[in-house]
Amino acid sequence: MIPASDLWMLGLRRLRGEPREANPARSAKYVVAERGGQWRVTYQEAGIGDFGSRDDAVRFACNRARLEAEGGKVTIVVVHAAVQEMHCFTPPMSVCALAAEPSRHS
Repeated sequence: MIPASDLWMLGLRRLRGEPREANPARSAKYVVAERGGQWRVTYQEAGIGDFGSRDDAVRFACNRARLEAEGGKVTIVVVHAAVQEMHCFTPPMSVCALAAEPSRHS
């Protein structure tokens, strides 16, 4: 989950009327890190897969993050390796526009 206060780093801002706390319905985080000779992918702090290579683990996490972004979530993949990496996936503008529209009650 990405705290709403950190969304500015991704070039995003919170929607009007949205609380300042992180909103798990709008953000997610994958972490790729080496553990015991394997590369483990965690999602929201739960292990979801172990891979023999860093590239396979990153590809898996990024593919899942991309799908979540298409569904409207801001999703990041953090890779803990010799060179730290962060991959960011943001929803399409069409999804953002729908979320920003005020609801109309009849």
